[in-house]
Amino acid sequence: MQGFGLGPGLKSSRWGQTDIKTYFIRDLKQDRDRYRLEAWHRSDFPRGSGEDNFLFQIHKFSDNGFLKDYFWKEYVQDVERNSFLFYSLNRKNYYAGFLMDGELDDYRNLIKRLPELTFSAPFRKIAGSYWQEEAALTLLANKFSGKTEETTRFYFTETVSRFYPLAGGIFRPFVAGGIAYYSQDRLGEEKTRYFSEGGFDLGWKLARTFNQKDNSNLVHYLEPRITFLTRNVSLAPEKLFPYDDFDRMNSDQLLRFQLLNRLKLNQPEGVLDELRFNLEADYSLKKGRFGNLRNLFVFNPRRNLTIRSEGEFNLDAGKWNTVSTSFDWHKNGYRFWFNHSYQRDEGETLTPGISTPLGKRWKIDSYATYNLESSKLEGREISIGRDLHCWESRFGVYRDQDETEVYFVFTLKGFPEDAVKINSRF
Repeated sequence: MQGFGLGPGLKSSRWGQTDIKTYFIRDLKQDRDRYRLEAWHRSDFPRGSGEDNFLFQIHKFSDNGFLKDYFWKEYVQDVERNSFLFYSLNRKNYYAGFLMDGELDDYRNLIKRLPELTFSAPFRKIAGSYWQEEAALTLLANKFSGKTEETTRFYFTETVSRFYPLAGGIFRPFVAGGIAYYSQDRLGEEKTRYFSEGGFDLGWKLARTFNQKDNSNLVHYLEPRITFLTRNVSLAPEKLFPYDDFDRMNSDQLLRFQLLNRLKLNQPEGVLDELRFNLEADYSLKKGRFGNLRNLFVFNPRRNLTIRSEGEFNLDAGKWNTVSTSFDWHKNGYRFWFNHSYQRDEGETLTPGISTPLGKRWKIDSYATYNLESSKLEGREISIGRDLHCWESRFGVYRDQDETEVYFVFTLKGFPEDAVKINSRF
């Protein structure tokens, strides 16, 4: 037995959307206290010409292995748990944001922005062209080779575009330029970085309508797009610490190919997006090779059935980097789903699940996750819920490879996002 733990939580929508998770246990095997404290919140404030958004997240753990030991389901989701505070002003003529971003326990070496101020303006038409600006001032910090490095970075970019009809499509030539200042590079020296981009987009939107017998019609959209981009950067990324993709930006010439297929069914009872299939790939003219091929497939043959698949294929290695596929069906309270997930060098899992009503007030849910590489069950869960007139309650048991969790949840119907959860693991 690992010990007895307690983890009350709260979900609320009274003042925005709030989700709080806690857990505390006296770990008898390690003879120490272990815990989690996590909170998520979002509030939106409508304004006359837009809206303001306020978000924050707090993630604090007793140690780096806590989630893996006690909450395997959440651990395998591989979600970045960086604590941050964010406020943005979304207006018709501009966007401005303030961000404090980092982590409270420094277990995962996430990039810290303390703070980041951003500003951007939407496309504005001036003298027949469309102009757009973006600027950001950031104090960046992260560990490289075990040592914390910091720099203050400011950048400004200007993009100019035009739009022309061409060969039945839309041709958009564009040019962009910018400047970036760093308070220190890898050698601790101040640096200024200049960059310029130019190129074009050429895209088509082809449509064909097929009339049906029941006063509905099916529309097939085919949307191919070709993008050419040439980029010149005055300072090689090897001379900077790679805090994010902006610092990794290098001189290159790219061709980007995209093909989007869509099927839309227009019926008297509403519109159904039956099919969406998207393929994208980049070809580097400088390196003489393709990058990764990205695909997205979503099929809704009926309103109660969805089949979805997306992935990334490494054309050089001839292998998939990631693949995820899901099947979801529901009808009259019954639901069945089946998920497949693959990540190269990490593993492959299958997760079937089912939800079944038991009379008018009861419902039972169950699922299991099977690891195809280890041929073992990674986790399984079964829960039963009941309608209590003004309340809804749910009792469940979750079991992974090492631990068992028993939980009990109460939800008030008048506030469906307010939930009280009590759980323990042993």
